[in-house]
Amino acid sequence: MSSIRVRTAASTSNLGPGFDFLGLALELWLEVEREDLDGPAHVVERDAPEPAGWRAEEDLVARAFDAALRARGVGARPSRFRVRSPIPVGRGLGSSGGAVAAGLYLGALAAGEREPAPRALAEEGLALEGHPDNVSASLFGGCTLSVPTEAGLRVVRAPLASSLRFTVAWSDAVLETPAARAALPRSVPFADAVENPRRLALLLEGLRTADTELLRLGVADRLHVAARTALIPGAARARAGAARAPARWRRPSAARARRSSRCTPTPTTARRSPTRWRARSKRRTRGRVPRRGARRTPGLTSPRRRRAGRSRPAAARRPGRRPSRPCARRRRRARA
Repeated sequence: MSSIRVRTAASTSNLGPGFDFLGLALELWLEVEREDLDGPAHVVERDAPEPAGWRAEEDLVARAFDAALRARGVGARPSRFRVRSPIPVGRGLGSSGGAVAAGLYLGALAAGEREPAPRALAEEGLALEGHPDNVSASLFGGCTLSVPTEAGLRVVRAPLASSLRFTVAWSDAVLETPAARAALPRSVPFADAVENPRRLALLLEGLRTADTELLRLGVADRLHVAARTALIPGAARARAGAARAPARWRRPSAARARRSSRCTPTPTTARRSPTRWRARSKRRTRGRVPRRGARRTPGLTSPRRRRAGRSRPAAARRPGRRPSRPCARRRRRARA
């Protein structure tokens, strides 16, 4: 059969006081191509080398694919997965959530669903991930609030002002999710527990209206930010450097909301941090938030394919018209 390709967005979660339920999709795309394989097990091909001891059966894309098939009563489908992902691993940018979302979406397609329902996939992703914020943002796109209830997972898409732009920065240091969760306090003072919902109301309104004062007040958190900042080398100094820049919003995972039409990296963040931080301003997309979630694509958008796609094939050109040659025209004008 022909291959099937999907792509899902990176995400940042735990936004301010929205611990474990507020996620935001980012324009870093994980792309996966799947085709049936004659063999006993999956084969996963990546654009980056796999770590030592890695097995294809443990890959999150393959695990989520198998889970989606089991949930739909479909037997095993050994597959070849070609994965391309610029999302850094272990930096709080939803690399695992994007992989789970892609695997679930591919599994639903392989089971015969033409348009997989994001809500059903999000519930399956919650069972695999243990928290819904990253998977929901990758599946739905935009800004999502995901709350497990007795009746199932409820996902609400929060409105976002079109003028908001985002820069993504991450450290060379890796912080795995188990270590980040182990650092959380077992209990918090009552005043802190009361304050977080208040700030969440300000944050959501700031995201809707792009009000920088509401964003500044709403991003404050008393549950997890302080405990996790201590685990990331240079995070405190990076946030201080960002505070001196024209950024409007700073947080440890380094997604910073801005109102400018173009979003540029902050040089002081990289210079003043003892650990190197990488910044991506997304100049091509101007830092917009993806409004759509996981979906099928016509092909993997590798750099080689993008370059090849810029020139029109000969059959598509107008008959009787020679291809444009700007350099030749300039030379003729210069001679005249």
